[in-house]
Amino acid sequence: SQSNCSVCSPGTFQSASGASVRCSICAAGTYATGSGLGDANTCQRCGAGLFSSGAGFTTCTSCLSGSYSSALGANSSATCISCGANSASGVASGSAAECVCNRGFRLAAGAAAGGDCVDIDECAEGTSGCASTCVNTPGSYYCQPAGEPVCGTPQPATCPLGGGVPVWVPSGAGTAATVSVSGVNYTVAAVPGWAQFFCPPGAVQGAVWARLFAGDGGVLCGFTLQYGTGPAWVR
Repeated sequence: SQSNCSVCSPGTFQSASGASVRCSICAAGTYATGSGLGDANTCQRCGAGLFSSGAGFTTCTSCLSGSYSSALGANSSATCISCGANSASGVASGSAAECVCNRGFRLAAGAAAGGDCVDIDECAEGTSGCASTCVNTPGSYYCQPAGEPVCGTPQPATCPLGGGVPVWVPSGAGTAATVSVSGVNYTVAAVPGWAQFFCPPGAVQGAVWARLFAGDGGVLCGFTLQYGTGPAWVR
């Protein structure tokens, strides 16, 4: 009798009738959300940027951010293609055009959508607006004041958010030394030697020119501070 019949669960269907007929499972690459479906055509293909790697799925899985897939009915994460270097895309991106170059980068010459992005050299292109020396960095640049001495290595010091970087305070700092970042001053030490400079909260990714002031307010030297992750030294 009909009372002995069970409704097919989501992810399955049954086009035949009869209490002894089992529900069929929607194939990989498809999905079905409703119950009691009566036709294989009710199993919908996963759209672009999505896939289902097994049978009987009730929803499709999204390609991760930084990848895309234009395939319809994809049944594997292998269909999700990584965006090129120095670019990103949102979750479930359905085409290479959704891969966007990171700030300070642009699509390499001759590269198709989804290809590698290369650094924009604002210094060489004259778009930095620096009145003094322009120093290019990956995805950014900074202006080094004319004639200002550099605190040791010109390599950027990576400043992890919530962490700090060691700063070398040279002789002549007096009773206190101050690091100035984007016009905001931070005390770092009372005597010459290594001092811990804690990175300002809320800093954004990119390079800035930081100045080290002596206790009397005179500029001792400057260094590049690169916000991001990982350790680095300023010497």
